[in-house]
Amino acid sequence: MRSRGGTFWSRIMHRLALSVPLIAAMLVMATSASAATVRPPAASCAPPRAHILLASRQAVVYTVTERVVETLEGPHGPTHFVNPTLVVRGCVDGHRRSHAIGEPVECSAGSTSGCGGIDRETLDDTMVAYEEISVSSEGNGGGSSSYLVIVRDLRTGRVLHRTPTGTPLQPRSDYVGVGNAVAIVVKSDGSVAWIADDYERSSGAGTPSETRYFDVEAVDSSGSRLLASGTNVDPSSLALAGNTLYWTQGGKPASTALR
Repeated sequence: MRSRGGTFWSRIMHRLALSVPLIAAMLVMATSASAATVRPPAASCAPPRAHILLASRQAVVYTVTERVVETLEGPHGPTHFVNPTLVVRGCVDGHRRSHAIGEPVECSAGSTSGCGGIDRETLDDTMVAYEEISVSSEGNGGGSSSYLVIVRDLRTGRVLHRTPTGTPLQPRSDYVGVGNAVAIVVKSDGSVAWIADDYERSSGAGTPSETRYFDVEAVDSSGSRLLASGTNVDPSSLALAGNTLYWTQGGKPASTALR
């Protein structure tokens, strides 16, 4: 790994600090723009108080505030308190149970102690795919990070795939994946593909002159595979039509079968 410890950790936190507000702004704009054009979903299994994130003809992914009981250990024994928590859930019409997917990604306010949660949810039929992020900081520039792409079947709640966003140049047990997934697509059979922002391979990471490096990855019946990588991969170009996956590299279209 070209850069470790404090330098690598500072690049991660710098990237997250920049991306989280941007993602939030994009979600607000996307919700506003689509509210007037998207018809009510056919699936209707979400509770009345839910906020709909994604919907297919059979399934719905939504957020809902739940009362979570937490325990704090103290000198005189444990203290229990109720903490209202925003949770992402998914459900399928005709099924009585919904399934908790996770909590929206959140970074510790006013500190660099870490970020955690799920992001980039996408849905096809009853299959939901998303990224799960866990980043923590320790003293003396230490810390750990985990970036995973997960595919879950909302009919059963079963996880079909739980895969790192990529393979670092020098793998370490405390660093899983190569960085945030900037785009994810999924098929109704659970095959999934994504573009990852490869922090380690980017040059000048965390600086105004940074050259970002992206990886195109997929998991399907052929296994897990790296499809393309480089500084000339367009991170906004990932698309899926039927069984064909598309992206752009060096200004030229590329494609492959996603089985």
